Amino acid sequence: MQSKPRGIRYYRRRGFDTERLLAKTLRDLRIWAFRIPASGMYESRRNMSLPDVIAFLPDGRVAGFQLKATSKARYTVSPKELKPLVAFVEDGRYFERETVGFAVVRFVGRGRSLWAGCRVEKAESVKFTLNDAYSLQSLLYRLGVIR
Repeated sequence: MQSKPRGIRYYRRRGFDTERLLAKTLRDLRIWAFRIPASGMYESRRNMSLPDVIAFLPDGRVAGFQLKATSKARYTVSPKELKPLVAFVEDGRYFERETVGFAVVRFVGRGRSLWAGCRVEKAESVKFTLNDAYSLQSLLYRLGVIR
């Protein structure tokens, strides 16, 4: 018997859970962080955008995180998906705030929860594989979010 395909609600919930997990982990590390429920609502006419999670790092930087979750072994974040993050970083710099952006993918399923990510400066495709994934705290350390 063929299994039912999972509905869009499952995929959205998995994404929301990923956002909540990152924000909670950052807060547990004493970094002021918020999941932004209005993320993904890129307003190109006004050049206003919000990433999935915003964090105020102890060194004074503001960090934006664009998050994706997948059960596959690889994921490519498209330029379109990164546009809001890049606009957020540029907007922060316009207001003379040191702002950094990160694209992060969570690989879930089969009892795993591994994370891969990189700093983003431009809206260009970014490829991630499960082979390049770490625990969330290890990734945050590698990205320079925590020290």
